[in-house]
Amino acid sequence: MRAFGRTPRRRHYPRLAVIGCGGVAADRHLPALAQLGWRPHVLVDPRTDRTTELARRYRVPGVAGDAAELRAGEVEAALVATYAAAHARVALPLLESGIHVFVEKPLATSREDARAMVKTAAARSVRLAVGHMRRFLFVNRWVKALLDSGALGDITGCDVREGVNFHRPTGGRLAAVRAAAGTGLYSPASWDAKSAGGGVLLTIGSHTLDVLLYWLGGARLVSYRDDSLGGVEGEALLEIALRNGAAGTVELSCSRTLRNTAIITGSRGRIEVALHRNAIVSARPMSLAAFELDGRTGAGMPAERLHEDMFERELEDWLRSIRTGTEPFVTGASAVPAIDLIVDAYRNRRPLRQSWTGSSRAARDGQARAGHLRGRRALVTGASGFIGGRLVERLVFAEGASVRAAVRTFRHAARIARFPAAAVDLRRFDLAGRNGPAGAADRLVEGCDTVFHLARDIHAPQANEAGVRAIAGACIRAGVRRLVHVSSLSVYEPLPDGPLTEASPIGRHPRNDKFTAQRELMRMIRAGGIDAAIIQPTIVYGPFSGYWTERPAAILLDGVVILPAPGDGICNAVYVDDVVRALILAARRDEAAGESFLVSGPEHPTWYEFYRAYAQALARNDAVRLIAYDEIDRRNRRMNRLAALPTPKRMLGCRPLRPLRDALHRAVYRRLGERGKAAAKSFYEGRFYEGGAASSRTSAAADDFLPPQRLLDLYAARCPVRIDKARRLLGYEPEFDLDRGMELTARYLEWARGCR
Repeated sequence: MRAFGRTPRRRHYPRLAVIGCGGVAADRHLPALAQLGWRPHVLVDPRTDRTTELARRYRVPGVAGDAAELRAGEVEAALVATYAAAHARVALPLLESGIHVFVEKPLATSREDARAMVKTAAARSVRLAVGHMRRFLFVNRWVKALLDSGALGDITGCDVREGVNFHRPTGGRLAAVRAAAGTGLYSPASWDAKSAGGGVLLTIGSHTLDVLLYWLGGARLVSYRDDSLGGVEGEALLEIALRNGAAGTVELSCSRTLRNTAIITGSRGRIEVALHRNAIVSARPMSLAAFELDGRTGAGMPAERLHEDMFERELEDWLRSIRTGTEPFVTGASAVPAIDLIVDAYRNRRPLRQSWTGSSRAARDGQARAGHLRGRRALVTGASGFIGGRLVERLVFAEGASVRAAVRTFRHAARIARFPAAAVDLRRFDLAGRNGPAGAADRLVEGCDTVFHLARDIHAPQANEAGVRAIAGACIRAGVRRLVHVSSLSVYEPLPDGPLTEASPIGRHPRNDKFTAQRELMRMIRAGGIDAAIIQPTIVYGPFSGYWTERPAAILLDGVVILPAPGDGICNAVYVDDVVRALILAARRDEAAGESFLVSGPEHPTWYEFYRAYAQALARNDAVRLIAYDEIDRRNRRMNRLAALPTPKRMLGCRPLRPLRDALHRAVYRRLGERGKAAAKSFYEGRFYEGGAASSRTSAAADDFLPPQRLLDLYAARCPVRIDKARRLLGYEPEFDLDRGMELTARYLEWARGCR
């Protein structure tokens, strides 16, 4: 087994071109090269503003807009980090010119291109390496050695599940930098089938399959299903057969956080391996973890970091192979089997069934039953959100409309990027104006017949009123037939005891940004010149709902939901498909012009019934508890007093002390091993760092989730919402009662939690 030591830095460094200066090159490759002391000779990217800034930062002498601009003999090695579909087109001429090439994963998007690159590299005697940096993690080489030793016996199966929820908020410097630069997952090219070459199977799966085949040797495809509808897939499921005939499963997702491990079963035992870090999660029998490689066991893995250390490790290995004339650890030839498996999967693609909506093929067939918006172009702002994503699906399938989908960040586009570009035109639009100059709303609305405005920026609430003004103004100038704005039940809070209608007073919370946005639109409607309708949904739940589906489920799985006794507060729950139906009705009914409509379900379940339905779906029947309103209020006040006490987090978070906080983090936390890090994280981010006080929504008992004051008042209100106006003017009739809606939602939760 090859040892990966430090390359001597006083030796000659080949003249290097970095081709493609997007997120992975700027944030990973260039810092790793700087650590190695290997300064590139030239940076190549069509965006010269990006290359100029990176050249200044890393003291690179040359920049170019295209690899064709490189002169013969100008460079000896090239790092290719363009979009996947361009890898072969860029790398093949370089290899033919006798230039050593490092290609970021995947090697290519077709088996013909992959084999041509390998053949050319061999014919020209140059070193072709591939950026499968996971292979360099010690745990993966340890697993390879364990399996080769026969300690696990004959392999009888494997089960791999890897998923990262791209919709979850991501912090840190890299996320902010990539979002601002529009690189990586924040780039529209990452969600375009032509430039990206594929979706989750190619982006995440190329790593996953590469490691799996490195461990177990060859495999052939048995079946493949994904959720692509002509665009890039966000969910993928492969069934494979290993060389000895054993069955394997690989599940991949970019909308769910899965367990991110690989389970390998043999005739003598079973191991579970972490995919993103150096760790053996479990081993049966435990003696398997005692297997040694280079003096280390499964319980004594080195403190290597996947992204921080492995990019440097793979480039160091490529540099060594160039200097010594030997093969790199991850050769082009060794990356071909994963490409073969991916290509076979795409060629034999079948629709992935989603049990709460039916199969993808059934959804395709639904397009033939086009509705009243057929042939029209509809704009949906906030299209990557919970309601917006479902609205896009219904507009394409049930209405036959052409959709322009506006998103604040492309990172969240997985759900709607499944559609082909001809059906859904992805655009970036930021209510706060962070993604473009003035006039962005006019360009967005241009050519659209109907506009659905669902976008809301929770990070910049003051931008929501201005956003409504900009969208409505653009609709007036473009002559849009109908604007449908989505507001909320919250504009009526605090809710009264007794029936609520559109005639009830609103605006008792003047800082409510939904109220101010609705008020601004009503002003513009009264001023004339715009045909608009306002939809006010109540408590919207269903698949992909963060606040009223995934959050309640997470709370119930972790502890107990506390509701005010006697539990007769009215929930006014409405399933997401009913809300979408109301939006489409408001877009096409003449009677909707200038009106606002409350939209709720066909019944008025209590909050106790609502949470009990979730608890039963999750087999947590005792996880909903009733406590007197006054007792909840008293506990909240006590917890608020504790929360106001100074804590290390607050003190170290103030601006003058942030450098000290960061220095302590680097000096202590990052030097710990895996076990030490886990213990430190629990201590640092838990009782010490947070001051030992739970949030205002929890009591002293860790598993009791107390509602804060706003939710407490919502849970206690006996306020049935009347939908007579929507029935009379829109013809709206909700189809999903709580039992039916929760049945579908429970199926979604089972899938979202990684249960098949």
